[in-house]
Parts: sequence; C-alpha cells; structure tokens
Amino acid sequence: MRFLTEMVPYEPAHCLRAHLTTHIFTPKGCHEIFQSYAYLAKARLQELKEASLDSTQRFSSKTKAVEDVEAAAKYFSETGKVPSFVLEASIFRETYFRTSFLPALLAPRHLPEVPDARAKLIEVLHARGKITSMMLKNYTEACEKEASDLLQGVFMEVEEDIVIEEPIAELAQILENLVTAHFNCCASDSNVAISEILPLLSKVSCKIEEMMKSSDARFKGASHIILDTRLYDEKLLAFQIVEHIFITLERLLHPPDTEEGHSKGEVRPEWLSQLLSLLSSSVTLQRSLSVLLHRHLSLLDITKEQLRIDGIILYELSKIEGLFLPVVEATQPTQDPSPPTGHYLNCLPLDIPENLHHACCILSSWLEWHLMCEGKAASLPAQPLHLYLCLAPRLPLLLNHNGGREATVADFYNYLRGSGVPECSSLCFSDDLKGQDCKVPIKLWVQFELRAAWGNVPVEVRQTYLYSYLMENVSLDQQLDKQSSEKPTTCLIVPLIFVLIEKGLLQRNSSDLLMLVQTAGQHSGGQDVCLLEAWHKSLKTGFMDTRRTLSFMSICRCVSPSLFLRAEKLLELSEILQMYVNTLQSATDIIQLNLCDVTFLCVSLFTAAAVPVVRSLHVELCLNPIKPSVVFHWDSLRNFFTRYRDTVMKHECLKNLCSTFDMELPQQISVLGAEEGGIRLLSLSLNQDTCNVTTDIASYSNGKTSYLKWLLAYLGLQQVSSYVPYLLREGEKLSVNQLNKNIILWSYKELIKALQTKAITEIIRDILPVEEETHLGLRLVPVACIFVVMCMKEGNFENDAVMILYEANLLDIILQCHNLICQVFDTQSNGDNKNSDSHCFKRSLSSKRWVPDLDYLSHVHYKILSYLSASSSSILDKIPKNTLLKCDPEIKATIYSRLSSKKKKC
Repeated sequence: MRFLTEMVPYEPAHCLRAHLTTHIFTPKGCHEIFQSYAYLAKARLQELKEASLDSTQRFSSKTKAVEDVEAAAKYFSETGKVPSFVLEASIFRETYFRTSFLPALLAPRHLPEVPDARAKLIEVLHARGKITSMMLKNYTEACEKEASDLLQGVFMEVEEDIVIEEPIAELAQILENLVTAHFNCCASDSNVAISEILPLLSKVSCKIEEMMKSSDARFKGASHIILDTRLYDEKLLAFQIVEHIFITLERLLHPPDTEEGHSKGEVRPEWLSQLLSLLSSSVTLQRSLSVLLHRHLSLLDITKEQLRIDGIILYELSKIEGLFLPVVEATQPTQDPSPPTGHYLNCLPLDIPENLHHACCILSSWLEWHLMCEGKAASLPAQPLHLYLCLAPRLPLLLNHNGGREATVADFYNYLRGSGVPECSSLCFSDDLKGQDCKVPIKLWVQFELRAAWGNVPVEVRQTYLYSYLMENVSLDQQLDKQSSEKPTTCLIVPLIFVLIEKGLLQRNSSDLLMLVQTAGQHSGGQDVCLLEAWHKSLKTGFMDTRRTLSFMSICRCVSPSLFLRAEKLLELSEILQMYVNTLQSATDIIQLNLCDVTFLCVSLFTAAAVPVVRSLHVELCLNPIKPSVVFHWDSLRNFFTRYRDTVMKHECLKNLCSTFDMELPQQISVLGAEEGGIRLLSLSLNQDTCNVTTDIASYSNGKTSYLKWLLAYLGLQQVSSYVPYLLREGEKLSVNQLNKNIILWSYKELIKALQTKAITEIIRDILPVEEETHLGLRLVPVACIFVVMCMKEGNFENDAVMILYEANLLDIILQCHNLICQVFDTQSNGDNKNSDSHCFKRSLSSKRWVPDLDYLSHVHYKILSYLSASSSSILDKIPKNTLLKCDPEIKATIYSRLSSKKKKC
C-alpha cells in the first residue's frame, strides 16, 4: 500500500480506476493505510480531470492561501502532524502549493525564541523535501532582517501573524499557575486553597485529555502494559507531559525559600494524588510513567532530590494504583501482570553498589513519606519495607564511608549500632520503625541475597553480616514462629536450605549462602536438626522431587554430617534413608551412588552410631540402603573405615563388613551374598588395573546370575550415554573402547555359564527387572542382553561351538527380553509417553519408566526376524510354547511357518 501510495502522482487514470474498483485484501491493522490510498487516488483522478480545464479557473486567491496556512499551523499544534490537505496540495495541486501556499507560509516575520507551530511545520516540510534549502535560507534571512528592523525602531506595515501557542507550553503554564497557587494558599484556609487549586487541576485534566485523545487507539482493550525502557524518547509528547508532571511535583515538594527551614517542604498537598491520577486517563501516559521511573534507576548522574521525588511518587501511586493497568516486562511477556509499584520493586537492579544505593534512597524516601503522611503508628507496606530492611543494613559495608578503605568486621559492628551509616540507611536504625514488623521472610531475604551485589566486601565480613542478619532479622511464617520451641538456628537452617534449592544454586551469590548454611549448621550443635527427616516431609508435601533431591544432597555435603541423621531416630529413619537412596539412584545414570555421596552418608551414619545409646540393630538397618554402594566403592573407602575404627568396632554389622573385605576374594563373594557379591565383582571388573587382582575375576562368580545382571546393567547405562550402540546396523562394525568390549565379552561368557548350571526360567527371573524396579541400569538389562547376543551372533567376537550348543536357549532369552520391552512400550504408550524422541529410551527425573521408541522396536524386530531366518528348524522347535505365546504376532507367524514347512518336507 505504501508503494502504491508513492506511485499515485505517476499512475495514469485507468490504473487508478482499476485499483479502486478491484477488491484488495487488507490484513488486520492495515485498513487505515488502504483508506488513505483510496482517498489520494480519488483526489488524483479529480486532479487529472481538472487538468483539462482552463488554468484560469483554479483558485489562486491570496486570502485563501493565508487561511490554509493558519489552519495548517493550528492542526500541527494540536496533533504534531502535517495536515493531509497540505501534502495533497504539494502532490496534486503543485501550482497552487508553490505560487500561493508556500509564499504565505514563508512570509517574513519576527521569529519567537521558542519555535511555535508554524516554525515547526516549516522544519517538517523542509525535512520532507517540500521546501528547498534555498527557500528556507531566504526565509530565515528575511525573518532576521525583520527582527533587526524592529530593534531599530523601523516598523514596517505587515500583516499581523496569528501565533498558535504549543499545547505542551500551555500545559506547562497551567502547571506553573498550579505551583504558584499552591504556595500562595499554603498559609490560607484549606477551603480557600482547594477552591483555588481544583479549577487548575480541571484545566490540567482537560489539556492532557485534549493532547492525548489520538494516542491511545492502538491500546484499545489492553488489559496490561508491556514495559520496555528502550522506547524512551524525550521528543515524544507523552514523555514530555510526564516530565512536566515530575518537575511540578519536585517544585511542590521543595519550597522556594529553603533557608527558612526544611519542614515546609515536608507538607503534603492534599491534592497530590489527584494530580498523579490524571496520568491514568491515557494508557500511553501510564506506560510513559513506568518507563521514566525505571529509566531513572539506570542514570548514574541522578541526584538525591530526584531519587527522593521518585520515592514519593511511588508512595502516591501505591495509594491509587487501582486506576492504573498492571505491568509486564517486555523481556518476559508470559509472566503474570503485576501492579506498577509491585513490578517496580521486583525489577529493581541490584547488580552494582551504585544501583543498591539508588534503590535504598528511593525506598527510604517512600517509607519516610508514608510515616509523615499517615503517622508513625501506621503499619508500613510489607513489600517496600522488607526490601528496604534487606538493603539498608548491608549498604554501609558497600559504601564504607571510612576513608575508602576495605570494610572490616569491626566496621560491621559499628554500623550495626547505626554509627556512620549513610543517610538513606538511617531510618533502619532509628526509632521510627519501632512497632513495625521488621522481620524479613526468609524466602524474600534469600531471593534478595542471591542477586544483590557485594562489591569488594571481604568474604569474612559478608559471612559475619549474613549470619548475624539470619539470626536477628529473618523470620519464618508467623504460625511456625509461635509453635516452634527450637533454637533460632534450628528453625532457620532447614528452610534456608529449601529456599536456596527453590531459588537456584547457580545465581550470583549462591556460594555465599552455601557458606552461610555451613556456618549456621556449625552453630546449631546438630542436636535438633535432622535433614533427612526434613527431606521426607517435603517429599510428602510434593516440594521435593528427584531433581531437587540432587540439589539437596549437594547442599548437605557442605554441612556437618551430624545434621543429616539423628541418633535417637535411626530406627524410623532407616526406611526414609532407603527412599532417599532410591531417589538419588533414580536421578542419576551411574551404576551406584557416587563416592562423595556414599562417603557423606557413611560419615552421617558413623556420627550417629558413635552415640552410646544407639543399638547395633538400628545401625544395621540404616547401613543396608547404602551397603551396595559401600561394597562397590570399598577399595576407595577402606582407609575411611579405618579412621572410624572405634565406631566400627562398637557395632557388629560394621565390624563384619570390614572383616569381610579382609578375606580372600572367593570368601568375600561367598560371605557378601548374591546381590552384593555381584556388585563387588563388577567393581573389580571395572577397576581391574588398580585392584591387584591377578586371576580372572569371572572365575569367582561360580555361575551367580547377580554378576551377569550387574554387567548387563552397566552396559545398558553405557548405551543410554551413547558410549555403546543399542544395536549394530547392517554391515556396521563394533566400535567401542576396550573396557566396554570386555564388558560385552564377559556378559556373554557369564550368560553361557549360567545356561550350563541353571534353567532358563530361573535365569530370566534373576536378571530381568520387575515392574516396580526404579534403577535405570537394571531396567535396561533386557536391552543390553539382546545387544550382547546379537554381537556374538553377527561375528563381532570369536564364535565357538558353545554358542551353537546353547543357540536355542539364547534365542529363547532374546524372545523373552523382546516380549518384556514390547510390554513396557504398550503399557507406557497409553500414558504420558506416546510421543517418541530421537533417543532410544525416554526417561525423566520424576521416576517415570523408560520407554523404547518405535525406531528401536522396528530395528530389534528386524534383527530377530533375521536371527530366526538364519536358525534351523530344529533350533526353532526347541523354543518353549510359553515363550511363543507371548511373542509378537509376526515373529510367532515366522516361527510357525518355518516349523510347518519342516513337517511338510518330512
């Protein structure tokens, strides 16, 4: 449309008629553009029609041109836009425009000091190329000569110009009258003052409405404001209006004669909120108000008086913000809209000390103005008060007014008494806040401390401040505060950990808060804290999931292990510890808990076990959940157990565990039992180079299927991590590291060894996972088992006669593994996991079961069909009927087809 509009002066009449008579699709929001084009096209057609008429018939009256100039100047002063009839004349009535309109517009006159509407209209037309530079130069010189003649007393008889005053200047004048009226009426009776002020407020309202009547069309029906400070432009009318309101407020709150005392400036005009409420009449003004308030925070040269005025404005807005639309940040358009003052407080920049200083000044002004207006007995608004209480005590440490030297712990204790603090922090230490609730909720405080800058304050000073503030000024919810009889540290350390988990461990100051957790834990004494019990309570409420459990464990490793378990509750905590270990295990892709977690849990158990009243049975119940991981990491934990020898010797279960590992390897495996024995053999297999084992580890398994199960579980985890493929493609060679190659070979050998001593049903029962299994590796045993057998069948390893001997059994195992995988897919595809992804298995950290995708299922299906095609009928005949009944229909049909063809040949 814009291109067609530009082409209107050059289009022939028949083209313009075609455009006007043809229906053109116009998207939403483009109707005005099309209507403008249609109007210009019709005008151009009329112009082309008039071109055939005698030029003497055209209107050329000088009086008409002067009237048009006056009308254009008036329209421009009201809207800030060039009238359409001027633009149309410059295109379609070029002769009139050049010979009549421009001479009337550029008639020499005395130019005002502040450019008026006519001067601005000339500048705009020059910028658009409607007035040439030479014409503008001649006009300027003529005007200068006119001014010179006036100064010399040479008065020329010229037609008097009608000057239309700018609307923004009119508004400024009304606001000036408002300020004057206010100070004239300060000593008068309040009724007299109001009678003077209200008419001026009415004029301000009418003027603002007049100036903004055409600016809110695009915001029609808006439910909130999208804030973007990059939209600031001091030349825009809306920002000029708000700036004039700000200047007026500053003058109203700052009396002309400050030498007589500052108290006069602290008198609040009763109509102050009414003046601010006038900005709510326009959505454009509301947005401009928010933009200006936020922009002030980024100005490094902003004055204390400007910060004070911003605080007062925020107080006044909080009283009337029901008139204003809620605000959403442009960078986060999906967030919930919040009231203007709430959004302002949430978005305060705290990344550098200067921003913290500005924020503290604004909040101090807000609260002081609130106390002055409503009295010291009035309760202060919670959000600005809490934020101020977070800012004010720590600001002296950042600014450090003692000669610019580095802050020390001694400085902190001086500031704690209110000595030498900056002016904006003094309210925090004054008596004005007595009777107020000056305890900051722990969630808000942690959120503040995670993102607030510390500057160059040393770590020891930070920690002293944080611990002192935590003990004195931080609170839980009121109900918990009243009911709890525990020490303050005990009450706060667990919520501190949970809030830290919720708000994030990767933010700016998370390391400082982790050190605070450690300090608070040391001061608590550990008698009344049980982090494991707290974890279980949050698990039942739904707060704690597997992902947060990992964060919880990383924080627990920063505190004393004595806070994790309570000696008098070991019996009750044993079941919770099993849940905790299972949750940790399901959240990771490793075969057992990592060494750091196991060490921490062992130290926690040994600390509780050292208490004289603890019974060995309770210690054994708590040892059982972590025993598999202890067995797996024993070679790394041996010296650790030696350091706790006194505690180990007190309890039979610990003593037996240590003595077991002093035996020879065959005896170890025998004493440990099936499950732990398999884990021990897997650990030795993975660390064979560092375990001083000279013989073949597999020789100690004695056909135990637990070793085979854990080998396959480890292999399955390697497949999930993409170190080992799920299946080999046609013609693909096995390409894995030597350890994984050994694991594949050992798994196959253990499978053959188990087939030599056990029935297939017993092997399947021992190695395949049950439905309730949560360990990812154990759930992947069927996948790894199929891969191992297929690798041997496809010749990736030396194929001996043993495989041929047990080929029917291996085929039976593969079919049963495939049946289980298909069963899992069918079960889960009816739930939340219907969509497959690029990975072979879909798994989440919320303990949902893994699900094979269709690509994998089709691949393994093809592999099994190929296996069946290459197998003899005699082998297929040995597959048990129970296995065949559970097979996929196509696989079942293939087997029956092969067997029936054999019978026909016979």
